[in-house]
Amino acid sequence: MESELELKHKLLLAQAVVRLGSEDWSAVASLVQTAPLDTDALTPKLCEDTFTALVNEHQLDLSNTLVPEARASRKLAHKLYQDRIHEIASSLASRTSEAAKLQHDLTEITDGAWDDRVLQTVPPELIHEVITALPLSTSTPHALVGDSLAGDRKGSKRKDSEQPEASPPPRDSRKRLKTDDPLDDSTPSTSSNRAQPKKTEDTKKNQQFRRAIGGLLETLQRFEKAWPFSTPVNKKDAPTYYDAIPRPVCLADIIRNVKQSDIVTNGEVQRDVALMFANAVQFNGVQDEIAECARLSWAEFERLMHTHIQQGFSNT
Repeated sequence: MESELELKHKLLLAQAVVRLGSEDWSAVASLVQTAPLDTDALTPKLCEDTFTALVNEHQLDLSNTLVPEARASRKLAHKLYQDRIHEIASSLASRTSEAAKLQHDLTEITDGAWDDRVLQTVPPELIHEVITALPLSTSTPHALVGDSLAGDRKGSKRKDSEQPEASPPPRDSRKRLKTDDPLDDSTPSTSSNRAQPKKTEDTKKNQQFRRAIGGLLETLQRFEKAWPFSTPVNKKDAPTYYDAIPRPVCLADIIRNVKQSDIVTNGEVQRDVALMFANAVQFNGVQDEIAECARLSWAEFERLMHTHIQQGFSNT
């Protein structure tokens, strides 16, 4: 049964037992199901079986978890919390690596490094159709594309005698098509005018979000246990930090990104705050004072974010 639940659900279950004890599994299941996660499947029976398996796995005594706030229950919840922090850190590291690879691939594609590879996947008859449909003028980008599709990639040049007489290039028409795009602010259009009220409304919402979430983060900065996360880590204090942590971030960075609209949703704020605390645990170790500050500050952040969402800022 235990394998059916994710780590985050096990943590919720352990926290519910800390609050209520393990005598009334109906009450425990009801409390777990109030969490904003997919917890409807956590029946009293599943909760009991899962918690019993967790207690046995961590070599604890189930009889010591019957009452609320039992030491054994708190010990188990603390261990699962640490595991969840590591899980989030690993997930963030994996996504950072994937993003770096995508950025690398995009740069190569833009630089033309993938042209030959792409051409090998295109049927010859399609290449022929594209080439014959292109204009003859060599002064346009279309003709250059034709050259590359035809396989002329070694820098050979056309002789002047081979060039056709000048014909009206289609470049201007392409420019007009580009500037007619309603996404281009340089040329007003009926559609862009119609979209303007929504854009103004979105801007107003973004301003409200920046003020609210900025105030939340500044409140977190003033939290007594958040002092290690207010500003970037000083390399003199931790010479190996920036070698060990691939994506360092602090509260000052997050606040700046909110003000610059690089962060525009609650999810992005939660992502960066979680990364910040995960970095602290990863570098200092779970038993360190800084790791404890991270855990307490995360709990304070969750409390502040819950209030923030209740006040109507529930964007994702």
